[in-house]
Amino acid sequence: MSHQWTGFVREPEAIHKVPKVALERAFLHRETHKVANDGTISLNKQQYETGRATIGATVTVRYQPDLSKVYIEWEEALVEVRPVDKLENAHVKRQQVRLAEG
Repeated sequence: MSHQWTGFVREPEAIHKVPKVALERAFLHRETHKVANDGTISLNKQQYETGRATIGATVTVRYQPDLSKVYIEWEEALVEVRPVDKLENAHVKRQQVRLAEG
């Protein structure tokens, strides 16, 4: 056994487990995107809802390579975002925009 590894055998308290969530987040892919006027970003041909507060902002997107989890960095936190549900959005009540008559 090499000298390097014997220290860990003699001192098991030197080995620290990293929480699974921290490990997963450490290896997320990263891209920068500008949030569209509808509060969405596009990632790999899929739109994700980021919320009204992010409209027009440039955000850092962090994601699993398989896109099973997608986050944005917002206000010093990772916020999970979800794909746009076009069927659900079709039934959302919206305020009618009144154009000035002139």
